[in-house]
Amino acid sequence: MNGQTFTPKPGRDAFATIAGFVYQVDVTILAWLNLQDNEILELERGEDLDLVQLQLECQGPETRLLEQLKRRAASLTLRTPDALEALANFCEHRSSNPRVRLRFRFVTTMPSGTERSWSRDRDGISTWESVRRGEFADAERAVAIDAIRSGLQTAVQPQKVSGAAWSCLQEIVSSEETFPGFIADFEWSVASVDYETVEVQIRNGLIKSRYAENDESADVLFDRLFVAVFKKLSHPGLKRLTTEDLREEIAQRRLSSHLDLELVRFIRTELRTFERRLQGVEEGLGRSEAQLATLSASIRSIAAAQDLTATIDFAELAVSLIAGGFGIATSAYKDRPNQIHREGI
Repeated sequence: MNGQTFTPKPGRDAFATIAGFVYQVDVTILAWLNLQDNEILELERGEDLDLVQLQLECQGPETRLLEQLKRRAASLTLRTPDALEALANFCEHRSSNPRVRLRFRFVTTMPSGTERSWSRDRDGISTWESVRRGEFADAERAVAIDAIRSGLQTAVQPQKVSGAAWSCLQEIVSSEETFPGFIADFEWSVASVDYETVEVQIRNGLIKSRYAENDESADVLFDRLFVAVFKKLSHPGLKRLTTEDLREEIAQRRLSSHLDLELVRFIRTELRTFERRLQGVEEGLGRSEAQLATLSASIRSIAAAQDLTATIDFAELAVSLIAGGFGIATSAYKDRPNQIHREGI
């Protein structure tokens, strides 16, 4: 038996899950390395990654940057469900935390795409970012905001967004007073680099910061930080990372547990294996589609020669890439002293 007659359950491909989790861990490590003494990271509290600035009550309200991380292959528009869900989430965060100074960054490997019926030269997300960065003169800025507003007002409510959150978003979008400020506090970081490039940035940063002497020691230290973040994410409750935590991890250098080392190796091996298998499947499906098209044309030609009508129905080919028992997200912190350089995020 070769198993080809079995139709697997859709959505059982673990590759995206593992790669997405590795992306989240890697982004968290890079943010951790760039952390300042007056800041902490909170994981999966507001969003995937929260950067919190610590300050005294007399210094004003708490400042929190919420980052949502998405590793996807498709393009992103203002009316994509992922984008609308992020906007609605930010509305709810603002509503639930009126005394906290909130900002939001949507970090994704997806490039921006153009919305349907969009009349401007640049797509909606690029227009949003130009408004946020103050690149337009007043008159042009008002026109751009109106275009963004129109696009969001005609969007369809995603299934994952509650009625209350959707109403909150639409209320802000409709407001002439609050919507410009909402745009200013929400950043789209599209076409960000994937986990492999993030890991190169981490290793280079470890050497540049003199935490590691060379590539070999950077690899060892990276493994330790990966396990530290992995374990932090795996436990329930409040998950915080501080500069003191980082110094303690770096001081210990190598992984103290053989199981921890095996965990890192397993994740790396499984991810590379899935990438190779996925590439092979995609190439194989491409060849199969071409062969089926040729076969269909031949059958129809033969049938036509016999004055017959050919009905061709190829059964759907279902592919499953299942990892045995295991399935596992960067932000730009600019103008900071001693920051590890991050590109493409």
